[in-house]
Amino acid sequence: MLPKKSVRLESLFTLSEIISASGDREKIKQNILSSSIDWLSVVEIANTHFLTAALYYSLLDKDLLNIIDDEELPIYLEQIYTINLDRNKKIIEQSKEIAQILLKKDIKPVFLKGTASLLENDYRDVGMRFLSDIDFCVFENDFVPAREQLLSSGYIPNMTTGIDVELHHHWWPMYHSDWDMVIELHRDILTYRYSSILLCKGTNYQKSKKYTNIFLLTPTYRLLHAYMHSEMADRHYYSKTINLRQLYEMAILLQKYQYEIDWIVIEKLLKAHYLYKEFNNTLNLIIKLFHMEIPQIKNNSRSKIHVKLRLLHFHNSDTLLLKTYFVYQRCINSISRSVIKRLYGADSTKDYLYFMVKRIPYLLKKTFKKERKI
Repeated sequence: MLPKKSVRLESLFTLSEIISASGDREKIKQNILSSSIDWLSVVEIANTHFLTAALYYSLLDKDLLNIIDDEELPIYLEQIYTINLDRNKKIIEQSKEIAQILLKKDIKPVFLKGTASLLENDYRDVGMRFLSDIDFCVFENDFVPAREQLLSSGYIPNMTTGIDVELHHHWWPMYHSDWDMVIELHRDILTYRYSSILLCKGTNYQKSKKYTNIFLLTPTYRLLHAYMHSEMADRHYYSKTINLRQLYEMAILLQKYQYEIDWIVIEKLLKAHYLYKEFNNTLNLIIKLFHMEIPQIKNNSRSKIHVKLRLLHFHNSDTLLLKTYFVYQRCINSISRSVIKRLYGADSTKDYLYFMVKRIPYLLKKTFKKERKI
């Protein structure tokens, strides 16, 4: 059962309603006029999930900014939006330059995640989506030539990140003195555990409808990537946490490309990896948050329970019990068989148990150090 009254949950639904293209404007307007919205809580959630710029533009687009009884709030939101808008315009130009650099060697970069959404103009405004880096993949045989071409063009790798570039799905993050944004060159679209599900190959990508010589995954695989990256690889599904930015991204893809998404391909691929039920449950959460209709998705008892659990966890995310649970989830994931195999090459059960026990003290030390910093 969900708590009867929760400011945090109400703020989550308010934020989702505002930024949703199908949100009820009149309902939002009445809530603003009645002063029933806890703006401090709404903005805190928006900031945490990198949706502050989306919140501003959605209020502006729905003509609701002028009725907020707080002079400082619209100014604050506009400042964040303006900074992000300028940043995103530069990201577009940097991405176009990256494509030009690699195409000189006949290498096609396929832009991923938020970069793809920005380049394809998926959001109602360029300034809505916050990006932390520029992600793109290249075909397997092009990875080394692409890396060398970027290095010769002035990109410098950050080798202090601690990732094992021989095993990781992307090379060291790279930066350029002429640009603000870090780039990540992917050899695989997803991390090792899920890398075989999504491949960078000819049938998975297409040309951008907006920019010449820009390539993106097709809508079907962009939706799959958004789901797999956040819910599976980042473990938000299993830890029951809500990554609102990625759920919002999926909602936008579902809305814009509803007639281009191949649901048969998605169902076949995910069922082959025993992940379709999880996908169905995640989309039910998106329906709940963003008031969407997705005919292909089933709303059964399992999905209803999952949605309630996700919302309950969101409501209680600051409690000691939930923090302890999240630490437990991180540790369990870090000693899973696939992780131990990737790190140590352990194929047999005996080797797995040996390296798992060996890894536990390191994980405990790392976890407690992280928790003390928090």
